[in-house]
Amino acid sequence: MILVELSLNNYLIWSDHLINPAMLTWQDLDIGSILAQSVRDTNVLGQMVDMWNTFIRSGQVWALLIGFVLGYLLRGITA
Repeated sequence: MILVELSLNNYLIWSDHLINPAMLTWQDLDIGSILAQSVRDTNVLGQMVDMWNTFIRSGQVWALLIGFVLGYLLRGITA
Protein backbone atom coordinates (compact mmCIF):
# COMPACT_ATOMS: atom_id res chain seq x y z
CA MET A 1 0.00 0.00 0.00
CA ILE A 2 1.34 3.40 -0.97
CA LEU A 3 0.78 6.15 1.56
CA VAL A 4 0.45 9.58 0.02
CA GLU A 5 0.63 12.73 2.09
CA LEU A 6 -2.09 15.08 0.94
CA SER A 7 -1.78 18.81 1.42
CA LEU A 8 -4.84 20.98 1.99
CA ASN A 9 -5.00 21.81 -1.73
CA ASN A 10 -4.83 18.15 -2.71
CA TYR A 11 -7.51 17.35 -0.14
CA LEU A 12 -9.80 19.97 -1.65
CA ILE A 13 -9.18 18.58 -5.15
CA TRP A 14 -9.86 15.01 -4.00
CA SER A 15 -12.96 16.01 -2.03
CA ASP A 16 -14.37 17.67 -5.18
CA HIS A 17 -13.77 14.46 -7.13
CA LEU A 18 -15.38 12.32 -4.47
CA ILE A 19 -18.53 14.32 -5.15
CA ASN A 20 -18.08 14.12 -8.95
CA PRO A 21 -15.48 11.45 -9.91
CA ALA A 22 -15.97 12.11 -13.64
CA MET A 23 -14.03 15.38 -13.22
CA LEU A 24 -10.81 13.61 -12.13
CA THR A 25 -7.95 14.01 -14.61
CA TRP A 26 -4.34 12.89 -14.56
CA GLN A 27 -3.22 16.49 -14.00
CA ASP A 28 -4.92 16.44 -10.58
CA LEU A 29 -2.73 13.60 -9.29
CA ASP A 30 0.36 14.51 -7.27
CA ILE A 31 2.78 12.11 -8.97
CA GLY A 32 5.80 13.46 -7.07
CA SER A 33 4.51 12.18 -3.76
CA ILE A 34 3.94 8.72 -5.25
CA LEU A 35 7.31 8.43 -6.99
CA ALA A 36 9.41 9.85 -4.14
CA GLN A 37 8.82 7.14 -1.56
CA SER A 38 11.18 6.16 1.22
CA VAL A 39 11.38 2.38 1.64
CA ARG A 40 12.86 1.22 4.94
CA ASP A 41 12.90 -2.57 4.52
CA THR A 42 13.48 -3.91 1.02
CA ASN A 43 13.48 -7.59 1.99
CA VAL A 44 10.12 -8.38 0.38
CA LEU A 45 10.55 -12.17 0.39
CA GLY A 46 11.55 -12.10 4.06
CA GLN A 47 8.48 -10.00 4.87
CA MET A 48 6.27 -12.53 3.04
CA VAL A 49 7.81 -15.42 4.99
CA ASP A 50 7.30 -13.57 8.29
CA MET A 51 3.70 -12.81 7.34
CA TRP A 52 3.02 -16.46 6.47
CA ASN A 53 4.59 -17.70 9.71
CA THR A 54 2.51 -15.22 11.73
CA PHE A 55 -0.60 -16.33 9.82
CA ILE A 56 0.06 -19.96 10.76
CA ARG A 57 1.14 -19.32 14.38
CA SER A 58 -1.82 -17.06 15.16
CA GLY A 59 -4.35 -19.69 14.10
CA GLN A 60 -5.87 -17.55 11.36
CA VAL A 61 -5.36 -20.41 8.92
CA TRP A 62 -7.94 -22.42 10.88
CA ALA A 63 -10.43 -19.57 10.67
CA LEU A 64 -9.84 -19.42 6.91
CA LEU A 65 -10.39 -23.17 6.47
CA ILE A 66 -13.50 -23.18 8.67
CA GLY A 67 -14.85 -20.23 6.68
CA PHE A 68 -14.27 -22.08 3.40
CA VAL A 69 -16.04 -25.20 4.69
CA LEU A 70 -19.00 -23.29 6.15
CA GLY A 71 -19.29 -21.18 3.00
CA TYR A 72 -19.27 -24.29 0.82
CA LEU A 73 -21.92 -25.96 3.00
CA LEU A 74 -24.08 -22.82 2.99
CA ARG A 75 -23.73 -22.58 -0.77
CA GLY A 76 -24.82 -26.21 -1.09
CA ILE A 77 -27.85 -25.65 1.12
CA THR A 78 -29.05 -22.52 -0.70
CA ALA A 79 -28.38 -23.73 -4.25
